[in-house]
Parts: sequence; C-alpha cells; structure tokens
Amino acid sequence: TKVSIINAITQKNIKDVSARYMDESTSIDFNKLNSSVTDFISLHPFFSETNGNIVLRRGTYNLNQDIVIPKKTRFIVEAGTNIFMGEGVSIDSHSPVTFQGTIDAPIRIQGIDNSVWGSVRIIDAPDNSIIDHVIIDGGKDDYMNGVFSIGMLSIYHSNGIVQNSEFKNSHGDDALNIKYGKVVVKNNFFTKSGYDAIDLDVTASVIDGNRFF
Repeated sequence: TKVSIINAITQKNIKDVSARYMDESTSIDFNKLNSSVTDFISLHPFFSETNGNIVLRRGTYNLNQDIVIPKKTRFIVEAGTNIFMGEGVSIDSHSPVTFQGTIDAPIRIQGIDNSVWGSVRIIDAPDNSIIDHVIIDGGKDDYMNGVFSIGMLSIYHSNGIVQNSEFKNSHGDDALNIKYGKVVVKNNFFTKSGYDAIDLDVTASVIDGNRFF
C-alpha cells in the first residue's frame, strides 16, 4: 500500500516518512489489558493468585505465546524460577512486577533452545517494580498493544529498581530501555549487548555501580 502525506501549510508532499501499520497482531487488545485476575489465570493456569496478585511459582516454564499481565494487579515471579521464551515471545505487564531472585536462586529468562525472544515490558505500571537478581539473556524487542519496546527489558511510564541482575546477549537496540519513568539501576552486569546496554529517554533515573563487558 502506498501512503502519501501532504504538508497542510505548504501543500507539498512530505518525503522519507517512516510508517508503521497496525494490524491484528499489533493492535491494542483491551480485553486482555482489562481482564480480571481470575480470567487471566483461567487462560493461563500455570499462574496462581495470591492476595489479588498474579504469581508464577518457583519452577521451570516454557512460554510459547505472548503473556499480557492485565492492569490493577501485581506480577510476582518467585526466586529460582526459570522462564524459557519461544522465538519472538514477550511478557507485557501493565501492572508493577516483583521479580525477586537471590544470589543462590536467581530468576532466569532466556530463549528456548537459545532462540531470540521478544521483550519483557513494564508499561504504565502505577506502583514501583522490583527486578532483583534476575538473569535476562537473548531477548530483542517487540511491537504489541500499540507500543514498540526497543529493550530486552523495557520500562515505560513506570518507576522502580533494577539491581544485582545480569543482561546478556541482547539482540535489539538496547538491553535495558527506560522511558518517562524514574528507575534506580544499580550493581548490574551487562555483557555482549548488541547495541546499547542502557538507553534512557526523558527520565530521572539513577545509574550507579553497573559493569559493562
């Protein structure tokens, strides 16, 4: 499809315009964004509910389709959990997250059979998120629910802390991308980033004690 754009003042054609088309795969799924915790778990029964939160219990999981965490909850992943992502698969959370690993039991997010997966996204979360002792390996970027996320971990219009974690083998623009939020990023390791390790856009974030290899 050919698209022409005309300047309303000069009535001249505008050249070199970058356009992105919205189709069924990229349009906003309001049903998923606004679903209840009960409906979410009925769709994804390997999650559980605790005090209104969506919880992924300690274990090993293969995700072969995108996971959309709805609004008005919190997404909790227990220490020692291993999440293997299918090619291009993303986790899209519209609630704050608590990924609380430990030194001895980190949370791991990586591709199934080393496939390049999508992005872990925290979008418009009203409360602080925690990413602590998490190893994120081999992701890229994604475009879903109307938002293009350019980081393997993308935090947009959300606040929180990312600490004591490791970002490895990112294939997209950024290993960690933060937009329009305040995030403390400290004591993390970034190795083999495809392009940028950390990219901050319009943010008052704090960067401290990180190492880059």
